[in-house]
Amino acid sequence: MGTSGEPSVTLAETRRVFEESDPGTPLTVGEVAAALDCPDRSAERHLTELATRGELETKRIGEDERIWWLTSSPDPTDRDGGADRDGDSECDDGTDRWDEVVERITDAFYALDDEWRFTHLNEQAEEILQRSEEELLGERIWDEFPEAADDIIWEKYHEAMEAQSPVDFDLYYEPLDVWAEINAYPSETGLSVYFVDISERVETERELSRYRRIIETVNDGVYTVDPEGRFTMVNEAYAEMLGYEREDLLGESVSTVVSDDVAARARAIEREQVAGEREAPTLEAELRTADGDTIVAEATFALLSLEDDEYERIGVVRDVTERREYERKIEEQHERYRRLVEAAPVAIVTCDADGRIALANDAAATLLRNESDVVGTSLLDFIHDDDRAGAADRLHTVLETREAVSSTETKLRAADGAVRHAITTSVPITHDDEPAVQVVMTDITERKRYEERLNETVAELERSNERLDRFASMLAHELRNPLNVAEIYVGQIEAEDRAAVEQVADALDRIEEMIDVLLVLAKGSEVGESQQTVRLADVAAEAWSRLDTDEATLDADATRSIYGDRNPVQHLFENLFRNAIEHAGERVTVRLGDLPGGFYVEDDGPGIPESEREAVFEAGHSSGGGLGLGLTYVVRLADAYDWTVDVTESEAGGARFEFRGVEFAE
Repeated sequence: MGTSGEPSVTLAETRRVFEESDPGTPLTVGEVAAALDCPDRSAERHLTELATRGELETKRIGEDERIWWLTSSPDPTDRDGGADRDGDSECDDGTDRWDEVVERITDAFYALDDEWRFTHLNEQAEEILQRSEEELLGERIWDEFPEAADDIIWEKYHEAMEAQSPVDFDLYYEPLDVWAEINAYPSETGLSVYFVDISERVETERELSRYRRIIETVNDGVYTVDPEGRFTMVNEAYAEMLGYEREDLLGESVSTVVSDDVAARARAIEREQVAGEREAPTLEAELRTADGDTIVAEATFALLSLEDDEYERIGVVRDVTERREYERKIEEQHERYRRLVEAAPVAIVTCDADGRIALANDAAATLLRNESDVVGTSLLDFIHDDDRAGAADRLHTVLETREAVSSTETKLRAADGAVRHAITTSVPITHDDEPAVQVVMTDITERKRYEERLNETVAELERSNERLDRFASMLAHELRNPLNVAEIYVGQIEAEDRAAVEQVADALDRIEEMIDVLLVLAKGSEVGESQQTVRLADVAAEAWSRLDTDEATLDADATRSIYGDRNPVQHLFENLFRNAIEHAGERVTVRLGDLPGGFYVEDDGPGIPESEREAVFEAGHSSGGGLGLGLTYVVRLADAYDWTVDVTESEAGGARFEFRGVEFAE
């Protein structure tokens, strides 16, 4: 902006061009500018200033050309000795001549005397300053434009006058809202000022600067290519994208980074743009980086018109390598998902916003028993009347909230009229960029039928158990009546064979115990409902006294009482003690003790092998020739009281039965 970048030329150097040429030789502005190696405008300003000082003469030749020569030389175009100079020769009235020269100046011009008063203005100056010559002539510049006194204008004008050296500068003059390029030439009598309104140029340069900053700050690469296919501009992002320095690309052919095929496609697109067949086309291609790798890039083209119907191509390039790789993976996942859906053993359908099936796998057609394509039909058409309203609500909820709904059991009516049962799960998805619902239906028809059969079996078992309970109660009642009579009369028998009588009495007692055992086995839960305080040590001692213990020993260390029915608990201990005596021998020691939350019974016999510990509680399991119901009774009674019973090994190596979950009377 301004003349700061132009070669510094003085008036003396400009005059010397004429002095060093042949006397009287006229020169044009272009010839003087070439001799001074400066722009034409600078040369014209110097020539105009010398003309206003009377050191040069000037004359228009033709419509646009003007020549200049030294004042002391004759008019080189005057063949009549100066009779007619088209108004360009020195006039009798010096003021008229001065005004004529001033008006010939193409730049805005005004002159100041040594008191800073306006002495001349041309029309261009009046237009820019928005003041007429009549208003300003004879007035001080600092009075008429007071803001200039506080601006760079004051500093530069005084510098020129004091040093008697031309100055040039650019400035923004706020009162007139104008940018100006100013050249001031001093003399002993004043100052000649040439200035040009460069507001439009400044705004253009600012706009260009903004564009440059934008181009350099965007993440996308930007380049321009001349008609020969050579890079004329690349931004930093483009060079960095390809791993080059800018200087390495400028002037190089585009074939440096793209294949000939891609370059040909770009030229074809350019021809289509010129022909108006494409506006802002996009080309995706591979670019070669400086290290020999390739990236996938997407370029959008625009054309910049040059001379001779030529065009410069502008490209905006974006590295889409990661995006394309991501899209490839998404496509792979989509294909994998599609295949998974197709092969899935469960029915999967996609419904649009109207509930119509947009996609369905083979399992869906099988479930719905539809031999034709279900796509395009409403899913609700396959929902049983009992569940149709609920299914419609779930579809609407998923579409509105975009959240999945919990799995629901739904009755379906297949195309052939058969009723099917399915667990349906509805989740929100997007189909063709529109909200949709994916419904997964798991066929549970066979499971429902199995559950129905199982429920029927359970009901039958419950009825059978009820009949068994009634039979057991009836049998116990019917057995006890004759048993009681037999026990009464046994006591009255006076037989010589007293041992035989005792054997009969023992058999009757045994039958009584078996009846109690059978009742516990058949109706254990009812036994557990009877509650009274039972001291473990006492009931254990009583059970021990009823057995033929011979040399066996009972060590009852239990100190606590429980809630229970005395007779069943006594039978529990009898069975445990009898089991110990039968398996451990007549001299076995049986111990009863407390546990946290329960009690234990153990012996010092050979114990129970670990492999048989679970089987000892099964009915019929016996190694002594009995019915094998003793330990079965134990576990059934424990279940009736909600106890747990475990078989383990005592410290002496014998069998140990641990009961836990016991409710103590304390």
